[in-house]
Amino acid sequence: VILVHLPGSVDPNTDVLFNMQTRRVEEMVFLAGASDRWLVEPMYLFGARNWTWFESGSRNQVAKNEEIHAGVVGTVSQPLTSYFSLPPLERAMGRTFLPLASLAPEQRATLDLMLVFVDALPGGGGDGGGCDVSGEVHAYGVTFSAEKVVCVRAASLPSVSHLIAAMAPSHTVGILYLPPKFVESRVRDWRASPARLRIRAALEWVPDLMREADLFIRARLGDGACREARGGGR
Repeated sequence: VILVHLPGSVDPNTDVLFNMQTRRVEEMVFLAGASDRWLVEPMYLFGARNWTWFESGSRNQVAKNEEIHAGVVGTVSQPLTSYFSLPPLERAMGRTFLPLASLAPEQRATLDLMLVFVDALPGGGGDGGGCDVSGEVHAYGVTFSAEKVVCVRAASLPSVSHLIAAMAPSHTVGILYLPPKFVESRVRDWRASPARLRIRAALEWVPDLMREADLFIRARLGDGACREARGGGR
């Protein structure tokens, strides 16, 4: 059985924090292990900031979408392997990731079930909790088509077990607009829990990215700053 993390935001341009994307990855790895599902390699999809714009005039506090759009230069879409090594995470999860290409060899993938969190939709899906989703989502260069769409509110799933039950018995499940901190708000002391710390410890930067970061820091701030950034050379 397979689990796919579809976009977590209706508007990726307003999703501008890399660390929040990483928290979503942590939670999806946990959900895959808890539900005994193979996780398709997650994608990072977020708005790339114009840091000068955001850091001036207290704009880091802006909340309106139109204001956030003014400080975003484009959308970044990159696989998890662009940032972190997969083997440590796979050991923490207890199985390997599935490449997206294996699920969508011709840029099309069929889902048995798409769970849509309506909380993210304008108006929260309306009083009836419905959602105007056609069953087809375009993301990561792939068209995902669902045979069945189920709209849910986060409040209707008070525990991780409720989410796992909602996915059963479907074989291939995609989760669309999973709310930030969904697991964190349902697992007691999640941030300090052994399960989360094991996943967090498995987030190892890919070597090429570390080398690029070292070169960038060294070129601008010198070798001392590079050692300090690495924790005193350790």
